[in-house]
Amino acid sequence: MLRSKTCAFPGLILCVAMNVLFPAATAAQTLADLGHRFYVDAGTTGDDDPAHTAALGMLIPSALLSSIPRTAGPLSLHWDVSLAHWRTDHVRSGRHHFTQLTGMGVWRHPVGGPDAPWFVDLGLGISIFDRLYRSGADKFSTAFQFTEAVGLGYRFGGKHAYEISLRAQHISNAGIKKPNPGENIVRLRFACRF
Repeated sequence: MLRSKTCAFPGLILCVAMNVLFPAATAAQTLADLGHRFYVDAGTTGDDDPAHTAALGMLIPSALLSSIPRTAGPLSLHWDVSLAHWRTDHVRSGRHHFTQLTGMGVWRHPVGGPDAPWFVDLGLGISIFDRLYRSGADKFSTAFQFTEAVGLGYRFGGKHAYEISLRAQHISNAGIKKPNPGENIVRLRFACRF
């Protein structure tokens, strides 16, 4: 995987561009269509010194964009809040465990219209580790991190009650302090409405 020595600003630029290209928030998709969802996911960094993670989280619909005129399609916004456990195996003193709290704003666009089962997510947020994360030769210099994610998913079941998605996520401190090795992770997620 690519290691980014830069900050999370490219993701911010991409999020802003998506908002400019798709200024409407919720064409035919309402907050009830998305609903509150609980999810579990698992992932790995997949590099030479891999870290593994498992998370529990919640997707919460947001009405922030609902007042914008509905002209550009079924784009919606939701909040993604999660608590994750990270494990690294290749550290001098053995295995290490970390806890991560993440909050992210996520723009969702169903591919093919509001009732289409496929969707694309684009997220930007912040993350806090319980202590300085390290894996192999990589060591973060701050517990506070920025995070950006992109995901491709599929909704199924009655009223799209369930969804599965594959997500790529980048975590780094945006150059606040050196070193800033960043970490890239691929996650598989299962979510269900409650």
